[in-house]
Amino acid sequence: EHRGNGHPRMEDLQRIIQTITEREIRSSLDPLDDKLEKIASQLQTELQEKNEVAIAKQQIHQLSSQLVELQRNQSLINDRMETHTQGKKSIEELQRETRQLDSGVEN
Repeated sequence: EHRGNGHPRMEDLQRIIQTITEREIRSSLDPLDDKLEKIASQLQTELQEKNEVAIAKQQIHQLSSQLVELQRNQSLINDRMETHTQGKKSIEELQRETRQLDSGVEN
C-alpha cells in the first residue's frame, strides 16, 4: 500500500511500529511472567508451610491440654488408690481385731 511516490503510507508505518513495539513488550514481559510465577509458587509454598506450622502449634497446644487433664486424672486415681489401700488395711485390721476378740471370748 504505497502512494504513487513509492513511500509507504503513514498508517502502514504506524501499524508496523505498533506490531514491533508489541512484540518487544511481549518478549520483555515473558521473563517477568516466569519470575512472577516462580515468586508466586515460592509464596504459596511458604504460606502452606506457615499454615502447617500453625496447625502443628495448635495440635501441640491441644495435646498439652490433654496431657494436663490426664495428669490431673492420674493424680485423682492415685489418691483413690491410696484411699482404697488404706481402707483395705483398716478392714484387715478390724478383721484381725475381731478374730482376736472372738478367740478371747471363746477362751
